[in-house]
Amino acid sequence: MQWDRLDASIVNTYVAERGQRLTAWPLVLDIVGAVRCLLRWALSTGHLDRDVTPGILKPPGTKRSLPRGVDAGQVAALLAACDPATALGARDRAVVLILVRLGLRAGEAARLTLDDIDWATGRVKVTGKGREHVLPLPVDVGQALEAWLRLRPPALDRAVFVRIRAPRQMMTVSGISGIVARLSGLAGIDPIHAHRLRHTAAMDVLAAGGTLTEAKELLGHAYTVTTMTYAKVDLESLRELVVPFGQVPDDTPDDPGDFDSADNATSTTRRVPGDAPGTGVPAQRRSNGRSARSAPGSKPAARRRPSPSTTP
Repeated sequence: MQWDRLDASIVNTYVAERGQRLTAWPLVLDIVGAVRCLLRWALSTGHLDRDVTPGILKPPGTKRSLPRGVDAGQVAALLAACDPATALGARDRAVVLILVRLGLRAGEAARLTLDDIDWATGRVKVTGKGREHVLPLPVDVGQALEAWLRLRPPALDRAVFVRIRAPRQMMTVSGISGIVARLSGLAGIDPIHAHRLRHTAAMDVLAAGGTLTEAKELLGHAYTVTTMTYAKVDLESLRELVVPFGQVPDDTPDDPGDFDSADNATSTTRRVPGDAPGTGVPAQRRSNGRSARSAPGSKPAARRRPSPSTTP
């Protein structure tokens, strides 16, 4: 590569040619990010005498605002506005819980059928954007669905959420989102729509110590880069990464023996926040940013400082 002839126009031409072969914008965004990393490396190693990254164009539609969730008080207000003794209230309560606990899109909730719920195993199949994924059914969501189905009127199809008035059939996407908006008005809080409850579900996973991979599986995202936007609003985790002013991070332990006990990999069960035990998904956790090296209960291999090489 002729670094001295490289400029922003050449890089943009390359990115545009590669982007024409791709249909998903997250993949194009990955290419732009990889090119930026390469150029920063070239600048730091002296291959480039100037920074050309400011001139690299971004793919269209990549400017996104941070996801906004709702707090526990607002969720409680939405649920309090539902009367579970009536068919309307039982349905609305089930809609709110399945959105805020499982992170379903409004369309996914609308397309949910009676055959998608496996009561024996406590799982629900979610279909959306051409993909299917199976999620554990939390206890509170299952109880709310059961209460609604006992009052559900006979309908023209097997949709879980149907209209109360004729024609009693599957609700539309706008109808599902309209339930949340109507309840927020009854509760006397700012207007809330269905997608904000989906954001809340993902943010609750990260707040409970979950990983981006677990949030991705919950939301049914096809690309991890789509889920990474939620890392920007996980303030507690971001605070742990901030180095106090005037201090330099040092990963070298004072005692060489610290190398022997630094890594203790643990296997935890990740589940929907607040779910009952036994309905989670096993996930390997990392300790202090280091990957697991031994099975639980086994003695980890000792690591020693590398001795300086000697010249014979």
